[in-house]
Amino acid sequence: MLNKIEESINQINSNLFSKKTITEEIFRIFQLIFSKSSINIYTFDIDRKQIDTTLSNKNLWPIPNNMSRWLTNQKNIHQKKSLYIPNRKKFILTDFIQYNKDKKKYNYSCNDGLFIHIINEENILFGTIFIHNWDTKQKLTSVYSNIETNIKLSTNYIQQIINSIENYHIHKKIESLLHDKNKLTQKIYQDEQSLNQRLIELTTLYETSNELSHSLNHIEIIEKISKSINKVLNYDSCSIFLKKIFNKNELFVTVGSNFHHTTIKLLTKSALNSIDSFFSTIINPNTIDIKITKLNKKNSLKDKTIESHATVPLIFRDEIIGIITLESFKKNAFQKNELQFVHTLSNHIASTLGKIKIIRELEKSKIYSVIESIIEPVIILDQKHNINIINPKAATLLNIDPNQNITQEKLIDLLAELRLLKLYQQVIKTKQPIINEHANYNNKTFMVNISPVINKEYGYVGIIFLFRDITEIQQMDRIKTQRLEAITKVNLMIKSMSNLDNLLEVLMEFLLNATTCNMGSIQLKQKDRFVTANHSNFPEKIRRSYRYKNRKTISEKVEKTKKLILIDNYFSSPELDPNVKVLIELYLCIPIMINNELIGIINLARKYGTLAAKFTKEDIDTLLTITTLVATTIHNSMLYKEKVEKEKIDQELKVASEIHNNLLPKNLPIKEKLLFGTLNIPAQKIGGDFYDFIELDKNRTGIIIADIVGKGIPAGLYMAVLKSIINRNINDKQSPKETITQLNKTIYKDPVINKFVPLFYGILDSKNNSFVYSNAGHEPGYILRKNKFIKLDTKGFPLAGYKDETFIEKEIKIEDNDLLFLFTDGILETKIANNTSIGLNGVKSFIQKNQKFPPQIILNKIKNYLTGTENKLIKKDDITVIACKINQKLKYKNQLIFKKNIKTLSKITEIKKIRKEIEAICKTTNINNKTKLDLQLAVNEAQANIIEHAYLGDPNKYIYFYFSIFEDKLEIIIKDNGIPLKSNSIEKKISNNLEKLEGSGLGLFLIYTLMDEINFSSTKTENKLKLVKYNAQ
Repeated sequence: MLNKIEESINQINSNLFSKKTITEEIFRIFQLIFSKSSINIYTFDIDRKQIDTTLSNKNLWPIPNNMSRWLTNQKNIHQKKSLYIPNRKKFILTDFIQYNKDKKKYNYSCNDGLFIHIINEENILFGTIFIHNWDTKQKLTSVYSNIETNIKLSTNYIQQIINSIENYHIHKKIESLLHDKNKLTQKIYQDEQSLNQRLIELTTLYETSNELSHSLNHIEIIEKISKSINKVLNYDSCSIFLKKIFNKNELFVTVGSNFHHTTIKLLTKSALNSIDSFFSTIINPNTIDIKITKLNKKNSLKDKTIESHATVPLIFRDEIIGIITLESFKKNAFQKNELQFVHTLSNHIASTLGKIKIIRELEKSKIYSVIESIIEPVIILDQKHNINIINPKAATLLNIDPNQNITQEKLIDLLAELRLLKLYQQVIKTKQPIINEHANYNNKTFMVNISPVINKEYGYVGIIFLFRDITEIQQMDRIKTQRLEAITKVNLMIKSMSNLDNLLEVLMEFLLNATTCNMGSIQLKQKDRFVTANHSNFPEKIRRSYRYKNRKTISEKVEKTKKLILIDNYFSSPELDPNVKVLIELYLCIPIMINNELIGIINLARKYGTLAAKFTKEDIDTLLTITTLVATTIHNSMLYKEKVEKEKIDQELKVASEIHNNLLPKNLPIKEKLLFGTLNIPAQKIGGDFYDFIELDKNRTGIIIADIVGKGIPAGLYMAVLKSIINRNINDKQSPKETITQLNKTIYKDPVINKFVPLFYGILDSKNNSFVYSNAGHEPGYILRKNKFIKLDTKGFPLAGYKDETFIEKEIKIEDNDLLFLFTDGILETKIANNTSIGLNGVKSFIQKNQKFPPQIILNKIKNYLTGTENKLIKKDDITVIACKINQKLKYKNQLIFKKNIKTLSKITEIKKIRKEIEAICKTTNINNKTKLDLQLAVNEAQANIIEHAYLGDPNKYIYFYFSIFEDKLEIIIKDNGIPLKSNSIEKKISNNLEKLEGSGLGLFLIYTLMDEINFSSTKTENKLKLVKYNAQ
């Protein structure tokens, strides 16, 4: 079986298998290991946190939802590799509905089960395997005599292949990212194609419009139009029918050069059939003059069935004067946007043909009044340079009253203002037309044709000016340029900028230029509100003045609706508040969205009187395109800025924490007959509790403990000032009462400390065996003497409360084995199990229980007790404790009485050897049985952790044990040369809640519980663990 397992490991690790193949291979191996059991495999989708696939050799056990959620919960950062449930009734996650179903289904208690997790070192759970023997009505421990071996074999197998499983998931993630990238590339490509298509349409429309004004020959115009349409859409036939525009019915058919005459006949017949549906009277095909034109291209001819057909009317003066028919042998050959282009072009064709018809009628009949119906401006001047006729459009354009005569002088001034005078004079001289000249007037752009009017009978009779409004075409061209410029600039911003401030500044400048606005701001989301991150002449005070009458600002409405708001005439809206800081015409508010979440708001405003074009739908689309493109970059830059700011704050907190720690004494006083200990646990990285020892002389030691009101950086600052004040105001001549009185007066006047300072100060005299103390509103001190507590307290208000406060001083004689302890109120308020405070009785009880130990060991035990409790996070205040033991006889000595060194291999079997060695040492040195058992359990747990985690199960490495027995304690040093371990990671494990500890974390907690002192250090080549146990005989 081991060979098959090894072969499976090699096969999986040497190939990139699919998830199904890996799952089936794991299933096959587990059938070998647990050959007599029901095996159920569940793999998880680690992104969606749910079961992905399942596999079972018998009936699949439906894993309960609560178990599934627990397994996939990323907060379970210490998930064990396996979990054996001996009694489901007592298991906390048991779903009793499913449990009862199982008992009914198998007619058995179904009480035990085994989970083997497919999990990596980072505690990412890829799946789990559930094993049971309910169908055979047996417990797993009955079926497998040594089930731990099967479990270890299974978990080792999983760990051997876990990298391949991770590689599969990484591979799938990369595939997903590549897929997303391809989709984005495809979208960009499609947008680019759409823009290119639009560019072709606009260019063709522009060129065609120019060409239409070149000629008055309608046949030439029809030929150009057919070719122009072919540039935009691919047809097999384009037929243009004209209904007696020029005295007869005409049909112009344009086809491919390789079409057979039968194919052309088919297309022509289809076009003729389309005509009657547009006209009220039937048109006889025999009356239609048909002209065939072949394009210089070859069309593919696989079928001769017309699959696509489109007909667009030519309308002039609300009358259908003809139709355009497009045909193709391909299905769905014509797209909606292409047909829209044909509609636009048909308007130009109809207008041009109509104007040609009118001009011809004008030339023939001299009925000039017809010109007045032309929708574009037309002026006719006679040979004497007088206005012969001007249509209403031209009169409106040039501000001329058609009912009044205009002098030649005024006409010349007008032509000069239009910059057409020289061109007019040139046409008079050469009798040749001038076409497609640009002229700007009244905020409009015109294409102007100046042509001589020549009659065959009368010759030259005057000049005609034809103005064609191309403002819309130029605007479309501007939109095209603007969009391309926007995409280019946004792409440059995306590629070149990671700094959020620079990005917003460039974006703001671009938006103002693109919209011809004078003021603007960009708001970004910070927590639950939007804050102005960049603005141009648009600070918060001004922006907030533009609001609705319900006092809500425009951006607040966008925040709620997540939709763009365009107000093109601010003061014409009855909903808006007219009381503003700056007069504006236009206000534009654009949401910045990412994954349907609002991350920012763009505000743009145009001041009153600014000359700018009116906003169009295309302008809005351009701005939305820009916003969409830049949203991701803004979001990424915001996240990057938050990360940098957090790192900066963390670094500042680290420096402040180091300064805070340097304010507290680094070393305990070393005094004859006195043993000291301290404990300080800040509620935050920086605490507000203060304590210090002042060596007044060789026999007297001053002890100060104070509780700064508050915590964090402010409390740390107060503590620094307090230490400075204490150093300046304390001396060996003053009693505690005098010192506290002086401190009160100084702190009362201090400009920095503006809070009360509870403080306890006492002087311990080892020569006279006395303790003189005074209390300023602090927690009282206590002395534990012969298992009873003596309270040390005096009445007094905290420092800085009253300038002339009176304080009291007391003295108590100290005796041998007295235990003095002082503490801040944080320890009393700390929550423990059942969400209850420790309280004074809890502290006293703990100290009584551990009074036999040195002070520092007592306080270390208090720390372990507090940090290991279930409700650690409920602690809301700093904790500080000072302890001092009076030891006249100096019972705890460091005289070595026994020493022994042992080296063992890193094998599990060596654990028994060390147990026997400890038993022999304890028997030799007369150590009691309880201490012996504690030593055996702690040392063996440390030994097992080294084998599993430092040496990763390698049995050929060495572990070194150094036993030292002193009069009062046992010291054991354990060394290994395995993987270096960080001491902070070990402290983190043992500080977790007991109920949540697993594996090595639970073992470390056990060691900390059993031993009185623990010290761990690690270098690149060696791990060192020091254990101390005091002998309580």
